[in-house]
Amino acid sequence: MRTYDDKMFIETFEHQYTWLNGFMRNVRRYGKKAALIDPATDRSWTYTQLNQEANQLAHALRQDGVGKNDVVMWVLPNCPEFCFAYIGPRKIGAIINLANYKLSFGELALLIDHNCPKVILYSLNPADFDMLGTILGAFQDDEVPGKIQLGSAWWFCDTDDGMYQQMKTLARLGLLGNFIGMLTDSRSFLSYTRHELFRRLMCNLIGGWVENGQYPNDDKALKQIVEGISYYNAKRYFNL
Repeated sequence: MRTYDDKMFIETFEHQYTWLNGFMRNVRRYGKKAALIDPATDRSWTYTQLNQEANQLAHALRQDGVGKNDVVMWVLPNCPEFCFAYIGPRKIGAIINLANYKLSFGELALLIDHNCPKVILYSLNPADFDMLGTILGAFQDDEVPGKIQLGSAWWFCDTDDGMYQQMKTLARLGLLGNFIGMLTDSRSFLSYTRHELFRRLMCNLIGGWVENGQYPNDDKALKQIVEGISYYNAKRYFNL
């Protein structure tokens, strides 16, 4: 039997002494002090800069339709982006589900299946496209088309060859028509030109299939596929 009323104690700590509030107190107190150091790249962030990175991620997540109590799952090694991802979702009230990047594929698949998030799998190694495109097919449901899908060619892979390979893999192992298309670096307007290149390559790829008789020359169906990949699939996927 309780001998005191702990309601005020719980409410005070749950609202005033959260992890995020503690971090923001450090930002206010030690804004110009070093908060994060990455020896691998010889980069560092002050508390103010770290908070700015987290805010940029929070805004990007919100623009993608992520909100309070949504589950955001990260699979990252020990890197600065892990810290950004640890703080950013908290800014918008999202629930963070961190996964150990050293988990086996089976363990990671079990974790994804248990938490049922929308998952976009990106790879910096194009040799993994087939493996990822195969395993994600075992964990789909009817919440949204392409709930778990192979993400666009990114970073070292976002060349014409890389984009073609990713789209061909997705078309061969999944359904290209449900693809949510190219992502962008939310911190750089210069990266938006990547979308133009992606759309041109996508249309060239699909047009080649039509010319070779591998897909029907149906303007209505082709328009739906291209517009979906360019805009509407992402709008539906992220509830925008």
